[in-house]
Amino acid sequence: MVALLACLLVASCATVPKSTEKADIYSVDYDKILATNPDTLTLEQFYQYETAIISGFSGSGGNFLGEPEIAWLRAAEKSFNARGVTLKDEENRNFVIANSYLNDEQYEKAFYEFKRAGLQEGAELAEWFINNKGVYDGPLKVVEYAGSIPCGSSETARAENERYLFVAYFKGAIYRYDKLTQKHAIIYAPENKYDWCDKLRFNGETLVIQLRDEAGTYVFNNQTNEIAPKLISRMSPGEIQRLKILPKDKVPGTGKGTEIFGVPGILPAGKTYTTKDE
Repeated sequence: MVALLACLLVASCATVPKSTEKADIYSVDYDKILATNPDTLTLEQFYQYETAIISGFSGSGGNFLGEPEIAWLRAAEKSFNARGVTLKDEENRNFVIANSYLNDEQYEKAFYEFKRAGLQEGAELAEWFINNKGVYDGPLKVVEYAGSIPCGSSETARAENERYLFVAYFKGAIYRYDKLTQKHAIIYAPENKYDWCDKLRFNGETLVIQLRDEAGTYVFNNQTNEIAPKLISRMSPGEIQRLKILPKDKVPGTGKGTEIFGVPGILPAGKTYTTKDE
């Protein structure tokens, strides 16, 4: 289960019989597969077709099965169940279907499929997007769950004090763990999985979230659950230097470069702010 969930925002983790591992996905006729009545399939044929579908519609970014592929797999499940045959790879198939809905931004369907399969990490992420998609400046709906953080991906950043732990994950969300109540919650998730967080700073009240490759910097208020873009005009020279969002000779207040004025610019630096010598 842990190994499977670790792949949630990274890649497909298809588990297939050894006899089908070498299927040539480049010569597969997907239209022919989808036109095949599952009632006519042997178990071996089903596994071959399932492997071809999952391999052909998955990659390093995850799973991307469409409704026709999902409907065919579900019809095949129903057919074999009617014959009294239990398919071996139900957990993986459920994950692939749910992850495909998540990547297609069909969050309600993803939430249903993850919950149905008992995949808590995916269900929490889908619920986050249902509640907060498109919210970059304002209050967030943060849902707490009992227990430790369920994410199995590798960490990219963390910050904590005596009560709270914040952890960011590769191609994934940022979680908060309350050591006192022993509950966790997602407090931020990038809509583009490649904009994951690579730096966190927490002062006891607010959490500074810096995304990779200057994709943005946000401030999360841990008391009110509000988020806002970090504005250059509100940063001290020391903050700017520590976050490395401007060249050292451009840091305001250092006497080495220009001062920032006018409409505050939202990160990444160099795209929306103005300086006196422009």
